[in-house]
Amino acid sequence: MPIPPAADFANLNWMWFRGGPRFDYPIDYGLAVLGARPAEGRIHFLGRWKAGAYCHFHRHVGDTTTLVLEGEHHVVDITEAGEHHRIRPAGHYAHSPAGDLHMEYAGPAGSLLLFSM
Repeated sequence: MPIPPAADFANLNWMWFRGGPRFDYPIDYGLAVLGARPAEGRIHFLGRWKAGAYCHFHRHVGDTTTLVLEGEHHVVDITEAGEHHRIRPAGHYAHSPAGDLHMEYAGPAGSLLLFSM
């Protein structure tokens, strides 16, 4: 079954986050919760980034599975050994363990991802 076009996601309850003068990188992304299983500690949501925009510097407190639905998505892992930059194209599926410290940002056309945490 094909993935519906982004327009089909317009009616979701999107929460948008934008940066301000205290950030030296552009922050412009939204999250839409699709469902949650509190008893299992799971949540499923979509994340949409504007072209070239970041989300806040963060780490995930639980295992995370992602699927890039549209665009390309950049992840910069921050470790004691330095930074590692990965580019994830549409269709890329990944599973990351809890605790990974990173930056994320969209490619030139923006990005849309499915998250399960």
